[in-house]
Amino acid sequence: MQPATISDLRRELEELRPLSEAEIAQQVRCGADAEELLNKQDEIERRRKALSLTLAAAEHHESEACKTEARKEAAELIAKMEHQRRLAAYALSDCVAAVAALEASVASFDEEAGKATKLAANANQISRLAGLPDPVSLPDHNSEIFADLAKRLNTMMHRRGQIYFDQYRITPEARP
Repeated sequence: MQPATISDLRRELEELRPLSEAEIAQQVRCGADAEELLNKQDEIERRRKALSLTLAAAEHHESEACKTEARKEAAELIAKMEHQRRLAAYALSDCVAAVAALEASVASFDEEAGKATKLAANANQISRLAGLPDPVSLPDHNSEIFADLAKRLNTMMHRRGQIYFDQYRITPEARP
């Protein structure tokens, strides 16, 4: 039922009050029929009981409607939270893949730096054998910077990933 109907029922229930003993006695003194007054009193009581039951049913119906609405909202929130959990799992998976790609890049850079160092050493050795000054300076080994960066990223992602796994038990799922 609608709230207006419930308020109407409450108002009607308040208006239907039984006659007090003093009112009945006064009306009998004024010449009213006592039996008729008792019948009227019984009718008022029956009507009040019927209104009370109707009001209780209306309030129960409204309460159930509110509960149903709350359940729907909760289901929507749970669905949104599940969607966010999946997005977090995808993001975590992407971060792990990015760290792995960075580690592979650092390894490749180290390999190329090692080759360049050997070539420079060979060129310098040939120059020394020929009596010339070292024409090639050894390259700076910047890969330590990348290795440190990769280590920091991996540590950070592992820590964040562990938080996600511990708190939300996220498991990366296949992308749709």
